[in-house]
Amino acid sequence: MATVSVFTEEQRPPQQAPAEPVKAQVTTEDKAQVTTPVEETGSHVDPNGGAVEAREKDGNTPSAGRGRLQVPLDNGDDVLALTLPEKLSLVQLIDLVGEYLRLDCVYDAEKIGNQTVTLKLHSKAQSEICVRDLYCLLETVLKFKGLAMTRQEGDVVTIVPAAEALEADPELVDPNTRSVRAGDMVVTRAFQLQHVDASSVTTLLQAMKLGVAVSGVAENQTLFVTCYAHRMGRIAQLVEMVDKPGKPREFRFRQLKHTAATTLAQKILALAQELGNIPVIVASPAKETPEATARIVRRLKSAVEPEQASAPTEQGVYLDADDRTNRVLMVGSRDQLRAVEELIDALDIPGQNLRIVRVYGVEHVEAVDVMEKLTRLKLVAAQDAPVERPAAALPPNPNLNPPAVLPARAPAVESEALPQAVVLEAANSLLVRATQDQHAGIEATIRQIDVEPRKEAIPYEIYFLENQDPTELAEVLGMLVQETVKDKDGKVEKVIPRTEEQITIVPDKTTYSLIVYASRKNQQWIAEMVKQLDMRRPQVLIDCTLVEVTKSDAFNYDLNVLRSSPDITSTSSITGAEPNGLGKFLQWGGGGLAAFYGDNEVQALLRTMQSKNYGRVLAKPKLLVNDNEQGKIETKDTTYVEVTSSIPVSSGAAGNQTSLVQTSVNYSPYEAGISLDITPHISEGDLLRLDVMLTRSDFLKSVATRPPNTRSNTVDTAVTLPNGSTVILGGLMKMNQNKGGSKVPILGDIPIIGGLFRSINNEDTQSKLYVFVKAEIIRPAGILQGMEELKAISETNRRAFEKHEREFQTYQDWPGIKPRPVEPAKVLEAR
Repeated sequence: MATVSVFTEEQRPPQQAPAEPVKAQVTTEDKAQVTTPVEETGSHVDPNGGAVEAREKDGNTPSAGRGRLQVPLDNGDDVLALTLPEKLSLVQLIDLVGEYLRLDCVYDAEKIGNQTVTLKLHSKAQSEICVRDLYCLLETVLKFKGLAMTRQEGDVVTIVPAAEALEADPELVDPNTRSVRAGDMVVTRAFQLQHVDASSVTTLLQAMKLGVAVSGVAENQTLFVTCYAHRMGRIAQLVEMVDKPGKPREFRFRQLKHTAATTLAQKILALAQELGNIPVIVASPAKETPEATARIVRRLKSAVEPEQASAPTEQGVYLDADDRTNRVLMVGSRDQLRAVEELIDALDIPGQNLRIVRVYGVEHVEAVDVMEKLTRLKLVAAQDAPVERPAAALPPNPNLNPPAVLPARAPAVESEALPQAVVLEAANSLLVRATQDQHAGIEATIRQIDVEPRKEAIPYEIYFLENQDPTELAEVLGMLVQETVKDKDGKVEKVIPRTEEQITIVPDKTTYSLIVYASRKNQQWIAEMVKQLDMRRPQVLIDCTLVEVTKSDAFNYDLNVLRSSPDITSTSSITGAEPNGLGKFLQWGGGGLAAFYGDNEVQALLRTMQSKNYGRVLAKPKLLVNDNEQGKIETKDTTYVEVTSSIPVSSGAAGNQTSLVQTSVNYSPYEAGISLDITPHISEGDLLRLDVMLTRSDFLKSVATRPPNTRSNTVDTAVTLPNGSTVILGGLMKMNQNKGGSKVPILGDIPIIGGLFRSINNEDTQSKLYVFVKAEIIRPAGILQGMEELKAISETNRRAFEKHEREFQTYQDWPGIKPRPVEPAKVLEAR
């Protein structure tokens, strides 16, 4: 058990009696009970125990260092006489300090956790500690545990992990203030920089791990630092140390006389890296240091005094090589530029004539052409006499690789400084005498010239077609590239090209392709047009239905009565009656009735018949056709009629001639059937425009020895219909009605009885023709999807056809006996 007494040195009023001590209990990790007797002396009480002894001190705080932000506390000088356990929970320490400072602490118990604090107090603080030092102890513990504390409005303090300090709204302090409120453990301050940029200071603070969060504004050189309040003074000192004016930077350039600017810049970079006293930045990429440069580095390094091991970091010299004027551009301080110029003076000196001979083989072009191009580029000296070109020289190669970066070399004033080269015609190669740098430039140039012809340089292209006919597509493209003028007779007079360059298009049906001879520029738009025109077009499944319904109704009535006196026999020669036709009969059936009565004086014959006929003729052709292409389906029935012809032939001598008749028999064909010509045009919105020509003809009843009578129906129309809908294209109704008969004058008009003196012949014939059409679009929206749709439609019709096949195969010739299958069982699978 630890006992904490709190007391003050202030004088109590004489009339005030000591109050009874107030006891508080604090449970520590070892379950110890801490009883805190507190004397009510006007000072506040710590909730975790401890008696506060009020003592007057000067304004200096023990915990405040130089430049550190102070925390003014009303009871900061109160001394606590206490004995704390060696281990104390973090929550208990927070509650203890918060009670004495009159602060309300807000924290997340899950984020703080059951953390404990081990206190090894060996100084005076082991038995007594002032409130201000107790607050510093809490700040140290929280920082050690990675926590931060910020004060909100009033006396509320928020404790969060340091990584979430910005979310706790730390206080923005004034740069001129020297104090912060109790609880503002993490604060934010703005620094106005004068000479250095904010990014440099940010890098420094982050490297030293001084700031919780550092951000800068480059526009006004303002730096915002969020960190622990006790570190703000140290950060201010560091900012003051680095925010000082640096050395002024200058711009200079040096005109080189003996060395290329690019090569010299790389050498200076290599020397500076070896010396280590001049930071250099070169605009061009650095390359490997040659052996000659390495020797110079070792020689100069031995003459330069070694610098200090830890030289301060400073902004380096910026070098840029201007190959156009062979100058080196420099930006840096005066001392840096002086050191760089010394290196330039040591390097820009006349070089020795170290020329070597090398042979360059040429594979794809003629060596003479390479020599000519090198001479024009002034990479080699021109020959005194022109070189004869071989008779069979390859054409110049139009293909060039992307531009390569050639090693720069010193400018040659006299022609003797250029490399010397000759052509070795036997080996198709070049023999060149030059320095190492010159050889590098010549080798890079030859690589650009001696290349294989690329495919893009070939003036012709082959376009393989998938859907369009090569001949038709060649005609369409030919109209775009040239205009043909014809005379009145249709003969070609002249051909006028529409383009400046020649374009030739040749169709090849063998490979189903187009061969186009044109420049690369024209090949581009031709390829795009071929791609658009050779697209897979939709297909249309046409289903035409032609139905004809016939109906006929006829009624005949006839009554013949003969009265003869004295008998039938005496008048038979006049009436033509059969004198032996005696008796009577009655007959009916097949839609008719016949009755006869006959005796010696009277004969009567009654005939009545009524006939009705119904007929239906169905023709349903189907056709699958591409969009905008004509499709035709035709079926015919042919009948042959015998035609006999007789030719008289005379034979024999004069005066004894014999006439003979020669007979010949021929068969004349007569056709009837259905013919469908249709052309679909698919428009927007899944609408179809159909150009339909439908002809149907049938044979009528006729005598075998005469040509047959035919009946024909024709539909020729253009119609627009929705996709997948069945619409009627047209129809024809034919009606033939007759009513009549014969009668006996006057007697035939007598009501009711007049029917015995007249005949009736009524006939009604009707014929109706209907033409329906159904069209379904099969789009190649994804070729496989379109083909699947076509397969589904074909499978539906296949099942219907196989159903009729099964009916044919199962037909029984003799009832009850299973028929033998007819080979093949399925026509569509016959092999």
